[in-house]
Amino acid sequence: FPKFMDGPQFAYYYNVADMMDKLASGAIASESEYVPVYTKEQVDMMTNGDPTDGWDNVNYIDKVFGTGFTQKQNITVQGGNDQSKYFASFGYLGQKGNIDNFGYNRYNVRTNLESQLAKNFRFTMGLSGVFSNRQTPGYAAGGTDANSYLGETGWLSIASQTIIMHPYLPEQYNGYYTGVQANNQAYPYAPLAALYNSGSKKSQGFDATANFSLTWNVPWVKGLFLKASGSYDYGTGYNKNLDTPYKVIWSQRSADTGVWGWNMGTDPSTAEDGIKIGEGQTNYHQLVGQASIGYANKFGKHNVDLLALL
Repeated sequence: FPKFMDGPQFAYYYNVADMMDKLASGAIASESEYVPVYTKEQVDMMTNGDPTDGWDNVNYIDKVFGTGFTQKQNITVQGGNDQSKYFASFGYLGQKGNIDNFGYNRYNVRTNLESQLAKNFRFTMGLSGVFSNRQTPGYAAGGTDANSYLGETGWLSIASQTIIMHPYLPEQYNGYYTGVQANNQAYPYAPLAALYNSGSKKSQGFDATANFSLTWNVPWVKGLFLKASGSYDYGTGYNKNLDTPYKVIWSQRSADTGVWGWNMGTDPSTAEDGIKIGEGQTNYHQLVGQASIGYANKFGKHNVDLLALL
């Protein structure tokens, strides 16, 4: 991000640009005729430390974007001897987003066992599982560049609403988060309201896999073996989306009278539909079994390898 202007800087350069526009259009003949959009009294209120007067000096970039945190831990245990070997691993991944209310947690476990049950019998087994959960506000943090079919979410994202926010607005006024109504837009941009009042999107997932194999090397025929193996895969995913409409307040200056007033508006995504809640779940499972008989042997310089599989 570039360094954004604070409230007094915004007011100063806005006045300068407005004055130059009016000088260029002939609306005023000299700088002395110019009536500023932001008065000295209003600029003073931006820095008086009292947001209840409707003016403040807020760095909305710092308010919304902070420092994310990622942690990852893994524990692995393995060992065994000539007859049996084992392996087990446990892992955790936790992420706290650099924007509030964005979080992700994942837990995974994997175990493998290999054992010589008897002189000609060998058994292997493996188990693995992953559990994850994710939570976000009702609005996306930024664009959706990860999905080329969706493209950017644009002005609906919290990031886009943040960079449009005016720094002279207090975070809240009369109990409502403040926002900005951009040109040619019917709804106000309000990043803090989008972050804390828009609802939530929660998802959970669980995937597990189990597999085994048992091999018998037929003792009286060198190279002949029989093998049975199988695997089972299971997965489930659950999501719950709650969209809550909210109101936003923003200040606006009348072009005719020059008087500032407050307006009340609704959020851009859910206000017309009211509160919306949606839940969904997907499940899948797959069972695969195999039975095989094989023969592998060497005769001088010749190799024979046969396999029948069902």
